[in-house]
Order: sequence, then C-alpha cells, then structure tokens
Amino acid sequence: MAVFKNKYRNELGSTLTLGLLGVAGAYSVESQFPDTLKHMKDSLNSARDVGKTVTDVALGGPEGYRAASNLEDALEMVQKASFDNVEARQALEKYGTQRKDFAQELVGVYERNETLGREAERLKINLEATLKSLYDAGNSMKPEMFRKIDDVVIKLYGKDPIKAREESGRLGDFYKEVGKFYSSREKNEHTVKEFCDYLAELQGTSKSHNELINELFPSVVEGVKEGYETEDHLFSTGERNILGLRSDVKPGDLEITLEKVDDYGSKVDDNYAAVGKQVPIEPYRETNIVDYLMSPVTIGIAAALIVKGATKTIPPIIERPITWAIGLPFSLIAFGVGALGKKTGRRINHAYEWSREKFKKKEDHDQTEGNEDGN
Repeated sequence: MAVFKNKYRNELGSTLTLGLLGVAGAYSVESQFPDTLKHMKDSLNSARDVGKTVTDVALGGPEGYRAASNLEDALEMVQKASFDNVEARQALEKYGTQRKDFAQELVGVYERNETLGREAERLKINLEATLKSLYDAGNSMKPEMFRKIDDVVIKLYGKDPIKAREESGRLGDFYKEVGKFYSSREKNEHTVKEFCDYLAELQGTSKSHNELINELFPSVVEGVKEGYETEDHLFSTGERNILGLRSDVKPGDLEITLEKVDDYGSKVDDNYAAVGKQVPIEPYRETNIVDYLMSPVTIGIAAALIVKGATKTIPPIIERPITWAIGLPFSLIAFGVGALGKKTGRRINHAYEWSREKFKKKEDHDQTEGNEDGN
C-alpha cells in the first residue's frame, strides 16, 4: 500500500510539475516570439477555412444556402396543404407572399454564385493563406545571420531585398484580410441559417411582428450578395507568378481590400444585431477551436503530456528515478510540508517531555538531599 501511495505521489507530482513548467515555457515563448505564434495561429485559421470549404462542398453548399432551401421547401408544403386545409391556408396568409419571395431570391443568389469554379478558387486562396502564414512563422524565428544569407540569395535572383520584403509584407497583410473576410462570412452564414430556420419552424406570429420580420428580408439578401462581391474582389486582387500564385499586392489594391473587408464586416455585424433583435437566434461564438489550441495553457499542458508519455517508453529502471526527480518539488510542497509539520511537532513534544522528566528527576534529587540533611 505504501509503495502504491508513493508511486501515485511521484506520478502526480511529475505530471503537475511538467504541466507548470510547460505553461511557463509557453508563456515565455509567446513573449519571445509573439510574431511566430501569431503567424501559426493565422495559418491554423486559414487551414480551418480550407476544411470548412471542403465540408460545405460535401454537404451541398454553405449552411445559409441549406437553410434557405429548407425554408423554401417548408413554404411549398404549406402552400400545397392550403388547397384542402383551411388552417394551413390561414397560416400561409400570415406568412405572406413576401416570405416565399424572400426564400426564392435568397436561394437564387446562392445558386448563381456557388459554382464549382468559385469553390475551387475559395479553396486555393485559403491554401495560399495557410502556406504564407507558415512561411512567415518560419522567417520570424530566423537568426540575423540567416537573414543576411537570404539577402544574398534574393540579390542572386536579381531582386532588391528591401523591395522583396515590402512585397512579402503586403502579401501577408492581404492574406490577413482574407482571413478576416472568411470569419465575417462564417458569422453571416450563421445569421442566415438561424433566421431561415426560425421562419421554417414558425407556426404563427402577430401582424406587427410579421411586418418587422419582413423588413429584414432585403438586408439579409444584400448581406449575402455583398459577401460574394467582396469575395470576387479578393479572388481578382494581386499579381500572379508563373505558377499562378500571388506574388505581390499593390499598395492601392491593398487599401481597397482593407476598406471592402471592413465594410462587409460592419454589415455582417449590423445584420446579426438586427436579426437577433427580432428572432431568438443562437449566439455566434467569436472564438473557435484554434483560439483554444493556440493558448499558452493548452500548448504547455500538451507539451507536458507528450514529455510524460515519452518517459514511459524508456526502461522502468531509468524512468522511475526521472519521475521521482521531476515530481520532487511538488511532493515536497504538497505532501512534504504536512509530513514535516508532523515530524517537527513530534520532536518538539519529545523535547518537552524529555526536559520535563529531567526537571522532575532533579527536583526529586534535591528533595532527597534536603531530607538527609534534616536527619
């Protein structure tokens, strides 16, 4: 039992010690290489957009399009049922023809734009953004000596190093705007989905509320249209090299891109707020899994678990002393203080009893000598 208890303490102590060291190390790396981690985060977000693009293709289109199609089908069912059902016909009158026109127009916008060519271009631009962020992450960690070597290589290719870095910087800024755009687009798709799902499930509403809902139709459709227009601008922006990849974005084009992406993001936020005011939609989470994965706490804990797992691959005769040594600080703090307190208490109590007994013996001895002198 004592062996198991000690082993448990060593394992727990070593794991927690590694965890604390990992988190501290991650925060230290973040402070030393903030640009590197930022580029890595941008790369993961772009990779996430790549995955989302593939998922949308597999599911038949963006979630807003799927929800709009479901709404159109629901209204068609109500219309068919209205021929023989008085209640259904009354429900259709409450929905109004505007609702059906809205669904048809929204589906039409998606179907005209969600082409195979657009999906391929969307996949390509997000892959480019992923690779660019990874490239910048690697460059941000290069020692100065290697940067000088890069300058020599750039000159060998007949380019000015300063100009090359300016082009690379503008290209990086462009892909950041690409990431911002797709984050805004994801939020807009969430708004469209929630709005269409609500309309598809709605059994009835007051006349005044129905009018307020119908007033949202134009802005929801325009938001989707503006998203495609902004995406078209992103697709057409930038100079390509011989491989068809972007090599530069002119300062003027970059400025226009910043303005368009910001305007679209503002419109998405306005639509989200307007729809949420009239419809009980599920709140949109601004953070995603990448934010959690790139947190120093997550990185530190993951690193600790990897190291801990690696120690289990070595022979026990070597692993056990390592585990004991790593867990020693925690064991001393968590378990040693209590044990030390008890041991110290016992020693104090023993000293007290010893001194008390010695004093009593001396007192008895003095009393005996006094009685002998009296006799």
